[in-house]
Amino acid sequence: ALAATMKAYGVTPGAVIGHSLGESAAAVVAGALSIEDGVKVICRRSKLMTRIAGAGAMASVELPAQQVLSELTARVINDVVVAVVASPSSTVIGGATQTVRDLVAIWEERGIMAREVAVDVASHSPQVEPILDELTEAL
Repeated sequence: ALAATMKAYGVTPGAVIGHSLGESAAAVVAGALSIEDGVKVICRRSKLMTRIAGAGAMASVELPAQQVLSELTARVINDVVVAVVASPSSTVIGGATQTVRDLVAIWEERGIMAREVAVDVASHSPQVEPILDELTEAL
């Protein structure tokens, strides 16, 4: 709706980017997908995600990705990964729910800002691999 309003005023973007589901919206705004196709992509992805819902968690932590990776390696954690490098000093992890919660507690005890993200799927992690083939086929 915002893009349509801007277009009505003669404002067109020079470039459009999006992250995660926002990539579909960006593709629509850029003209690479019709609105109908963009909605189909989002609905298909959402439907597939219900198959893996409840299988994971995500959390945001105010640490650089390299430091998070070092901590995961030092603790021999292999059921959580760096899911998003949000900024040079902010990282999102994703993976097994209890491990994510344990890491949040550890970081909070050290005075590091860490919060679980309100999701029940660890997007951008190996936990989505079971649906990748079907999603790719749908695209």
